[in-house]
Amino acid sequence: HSLRHLSETILSDLEQKGKLSLNTTDQFKRLVKKVEVNLTIDTKNEKLKLVSEGITARDHVLYNIVDSITRTLDSISINRIRKCEHQECSLYFVDTSKSGKRRWCSMELCGNRKKAAEFYERKKKK
Repeated sequence: HSLRHLSETILSDLEQKGKLSLNTTDQFKRLVKKVEVNLTIDTKNEKLKLVSEGITARDHVLYNIVDSITRTLDSISINRIRKCEHQECSLYFVDTSKSGKRRWCSMELCGNRKKAAEFYERKKKK
């Protein structure tokens, strides 16, 4: 399975079940086992920081994606991860709004297109 397919499966599980299925978790674990990383110490700003870096460019990219998915699932409430409501958009986003009622991945793009389409539709009916 590709990383894209696994990401879609993760999002589908969250949307439909509110959690990852055992099958999805196992697929994610198999992917993580394939990523080879080195640990190193970064000494910028006179502080020590443990840094993980992929051994190859591919490993480095995969590590950063896996790390991002893991951190997001660990730190964000599942009900705040949403699919954009614009029918032509396939993106998901983390709703960081205070009310928790954000509908679009981007108000400037999807939200504006939706509102403009509704406006022109109402105008056409008059």
